Amino acid sequence: MPARRCFVCLELPDELLRVVREVRDALRKQFPDLRYVSRENLHLTLKFLGEISPELLGEAEERLRGIRGGPIEASLAEAGCFAPRILWVGLCGADDLQRKVDDALENLFEPEHRFMGHVTIARVKGISESLRRTVEGLEVPRTTVKATGFTLQESHLSHEGPRYETIARFPLEAD
Repeated sequence: MPARRCFVCLELPDELLRVVREVRDALRKQFPDLRYVSRENLHLTLKFLGEISPELLGEAEERLRGIRGGPIEASLAEAGCFAPRILWVGLCGADDLQRKVDDALENLFEPEHRFMGHVTIARVKGISESLRRTVEGLEVPRTTVKATGFTLQESHLSHEGPRYETIARFPLEAD
């Protein structure tokens, strides 16, 4: 079987997704021609696994099933940019879960060295000073929700953009 392009992501509650969409749509009014992330593709990546074999995927899934700790409190923070291409809305509260994912996948994948919780809202060819100032000035309503699970996803790339498929869901149950 061929390699599969996979990642682990936090399941974002509907209320949080609604607010992220509102922020994205406010930016779209001022910059309509950017490549915006579709509603169904908005997510917070906890760990990008890359192109992996079915065997490695099976091992990763098995290890991720063991993560415990109960629901997490996730809250939106400011909007910003990662040069040269990514526009995002920050999300706080996923750091401990990200470390648990790294720990569970130890010796299979390199640990993350600079995790910064964010939801990508658009991709651009280059970030102008005007766009950067606008993004950093976006009003992000302070929204806090309980996130109750995370998923293992496969990314199918095409000229129409990525399509994500859920391989497995993992509830965040108490210890």
